[in-house]
Amino acid sequence: MEISFRVPKLPSGLAMNLVGLFGLVAMVLAVGGLTHNWWWSLLAGGAVAFGLAYVAQTQTQTQGEPAATADALDEQPREVAYLRGKPATA
Repeated sequence: MEISFRVPKLPSGLAMNLVGLFGLVAMVLAVGGLTHNWWWSLLAGGAVAFGLAYVAQTQTQTQGEPAATADALDEQPREVAYLRGKPATA
């Protein structure tokens, strides 16, 4: 009897993202340790979380489809005419 399973492939940027996350956590803990007050650590953690959420939100908006070029816009009327069965005008 042989039991096998496939290990999913990890995304290429995962290691660097984890290193960055651990660095940010270390900075937050350092703020709390240097000030001897956990409220400052909470403030730093909130600022980091807000910054990461902002970056993640703006990155997902910009990674959509590329903007249409002028050549692609010129081709659209001809394609629409072709799909409607009409001769395309130059």
